[in-house]
Amino acid sequence: MDEHFDEHMEPDEEEIWPNEEEWPLQRRHSFIFKFTAVVVLVAFVALALGNVWPFFSLPSLDYIVESYRLGRDPLIRELQEAVVQVRVETRAKNNAGLKGTGFNIKPDGLIVTNRHVVENAASVTVLFPGRAAYKASGWSSAPVADLAIVSLQGEDLPVVSLGETLPEIGEKMTVIGNPLNFIKMVVQGDVVNYWRVSELPEPLLEIDAPVRRGSSGSPVFNGDGRAVAVIFATVEDSEGGEGRGLAVPVALLRDLWETP
Repeated sequence: MDEHFDEHMEPDEEEIWPNEEEWPLQRRHSFIFKFTAVVVLVAFVALALGNVWPFFSLPSLDYIVESYRLGRDPLIRELQEAVVQVRVETRAKNNAGLKGTGFNIKPDGLIVTNRHVVENAASVTVLFPGRAAYKASGWSSAPVADLAIVSLQGEDLPVVSLGETLPEIGEKMTVIGNPLNFIKMVVQGDVVNYWRVSELPEPLLEIDAPVRRGSSGSPVFNGDGRAVAVIFATVEDSEGGEGRGLAVPVALLRDLWETP
């Protein structure tokens, strides 16, 4: 395999618009002309600034509504508390910043994320949305799997439990992450396939759930609320739909316990 919600201002009092039939024809034409001109200008500026891709990459309204609906479940709300945003300053000349997702598994702060999120990091900051931000005291990566852990110096931080038993094909999973600068978005999908990789002792999970930019490091929860895998990539849908999530089992984290 990168929290913003629009603020809406409500008018102080209700506006009353005249009946369209009462508008002079010239006024209606002027309004249409001005409106069209504004749209063209905005599109031109977006093209000039290179901002068209982010605009058209926004998730659909159905995606946002479904996340909100799922997030009303008490168990999922509790799990969301331990899902974090991982912010990385790289060693590149321009000190470029990257964002990914992670989740906490120890009260003093031990964050699970992807190796590719932190592998070129000069510094790592972990943000618990609505709580606090922590500078990482260290991080390390698995030698083969796309997994990493980030150590913090916190206390009484929200945590999730790990479940090392692999789910069955057809079992429903819940993924919580921070795609496209939204935070703690929730999607669900079934395990549809296992991928065997010769270098890994455990298979990768393919999950029929939409995964977008910024979801790297998102935890995959089973029905008991235990994290069983970590999203690290997508599998393209052959029918041209949204990419499915590809996840690394948390059992592969055992290589990191000795080097936090």
